[in-house]
Amino acid sequence: MSKAGGLTQIAKPSENTYSFREIFMKTAYSVSKAQSNFPRILKEAEDHVISITRDDETLAYLISKERLESLVESLELMSNPKAMRAVRDAKAGKTKYYPLPKDLDEN
Repeated sequence: MSKAGGLTQIAKPSENTYSFREIFMKTAYSVSKAQSNFPRILKEAEDHVISITRDDETLAYLISKERLESLVESLELMSNPKAMRAVRDAKAGKTKYYPLPKDLDEN
């Protein structure tokens, strides 16, 4: 990991294991950099997760509304046994799909 002007670059590990930070984090800002560049960092958060750090330790993550809603929806589906069974069945080819009626698509 290297630092340049309050921005932390994360080096790829030599193994095939990755941490949350290595997979999702593109940039990290110190608290003071985040405060002084907040409007720009908010715009950046629309595209990827931002971490806010103090002394090289992550204090918080800044993520877009869309990404958070997507994460919550995924967690809700994963916690629903019927939904997960339907996903497994679909992946295993056990689900039959039917075309939607044409009048259903017209509003």
